[in-house]
Amino acid sequence: MAVKVDYYALLDIPRDADEDQITAAYKGKSREWRKVTNSPDLSRRQEAETWMARLKEAHQILKDSAQRQAYDRELTTQGVQQEDSSPRGDGAIDWVEEARGALSRGDYHSAAYAAREATHTIGNSADSWMLRARASSGLGQDRDALYEARQATQIAANDPEAYFQLGMVQEKLRDFGDALTSYQTCMRLDQSAPQYLVAVANIMSNNGQLAHALSLMKSSLEKFAGNQLVGDYYALLLVQQAEAIPSVNSRGRYMITNEAEIQTMRPLIAEARHYNSDQETTKHLDGIDVFLNRAEERTFSVPADGLLGQAAILFSPLIILIVAGMIGILWLGFLVAIAAGFVVYKVSWVPRYKSNDRDTLAKAAISY
Repeated sequence: MAVKVDYYALLDIPRDADEDQITAAYKGKSREWRKVTNSPDLSRRQEAETWMARLKEAHQILKDSAQRQAYDRELTTQGVQQEDSSPRGDGAIDWVEEARGALSRGDYHSAAYAAREATHTIGNSADSWMLRARASSGLGQDRDALYEARQATQIAANDPEAYFQLGMVQEKLRDFGDALTSYQTCMRLDQSAPQYLVAVANIMSNNGQLAHALSLMKSSLEKFAGNQLVGDYYALLLVQQAEAIPSVNSRGRYMITNEAEIQTMRPLIAEARHYNSDQETTKHLDGIDVFLNRAEERTFSVPADGLLGQAAILFSPLIILIVAGMIGILWLGFLVAIAAGFVVYKVSWVPRYKSNDRDTLAKAAISY
């Protein structure tokens, strides 16, 4: 049986993507669509919810080796199921509502057909162009979507939703400067909509301006007090800031190597918990807490490279005793061996974060 969705295309990753690439793509796409769940347009909210559900499903299946192998076999041999783009219902068709309904289901083939028909039916309207842009974007026809979204902004120059659609297409095309301008225009036109604020902050955080994104969100917390989207996204930014603190940090993995990192991360994680209401983020915060607690646990780690070096330190008290016996000062050797044993204990029984720099990143890191 053909698969319903190409998860690799959905996440925009190659079919040989590793776990780190899958997780990074999932989180990036989720942040892009999370802001749309607050849209005043019902079909947009439903479309975003469809995307969020598909992204979660893609992440779960592709991270599980057995499920991924089964999915890959089906995708390779059967391909992707084609949507039936024939119109729903009998008699006169409201093509605008038909397009919105198809978009809410994530059926972009039907939506594209209906949106084109809507253009012919209602003429050159911002609504029809926005519907066409959403359908084209869903089909991966991003340059078409860009043209269509721009047409909508030219017709409805004061409609923030037109610029929001344009910004989403520009963000997908990685034209981040243009996307930021479009989202800022949305904020200027409607300062009461939290999704526009989140869109601006998301562009900033994804382009090396995390501090600016956090400052923008923090300054708006009182204005949007109690808004779940704002609270959850602010929590995500706090997590992002916390996980950037460890100095050993590569491709979505990091490890703790000193106490200062723990002390800096903990307040950020606590603040994130205060504002967050998302279950998935809560699980991630729980994982970070466990990871930080484990980093503080004591473990036995001999401070030497290689088995020979470690053996030399571990058996140094015995070596001292043997040498002392050979030269006839066993009593003195006994005292020195006791002191050496105490030193070995002190330097080897250490918090795990101290031993991490003696370990490899793959063995000691958390994936985020």
